Amino acid sequence: MGKPKKEIDVFAQRAMNYKNLFDSEHKLMRGKNRDGSFQSPFNPLKWGDAFTEGNSWHYTWSVFHDPQGLINLMGGKAAFNMMLDSVFI
Repeated sequence: MGKPKKEIDVFAQRAMNYKNLFDSEHKLMRGKNRDGSFQSPFNPLKWGDAFTEGNSWHYTWSVFHDPQGLINLMGGKAAFNMMLDSVFI
């Protein structure tokens, strides 16, 4: 696309920032405090706080640019599929 590699690298790194918001205990995205700790108490169904017009469940699936990365964070394909199925079942 004619962009300098240095510029591409900056945005490629930013695109992976979602990994810093993934809470491996709950297998969901979660807001953080300024000190880097996860916000508490945590209610994944609550709208607002760290999320805009949505909640943790909505934002967790918004990794359209790196689905394999999200699958890996959730513990593999089987765990990912179980989590995704739980949204609809």
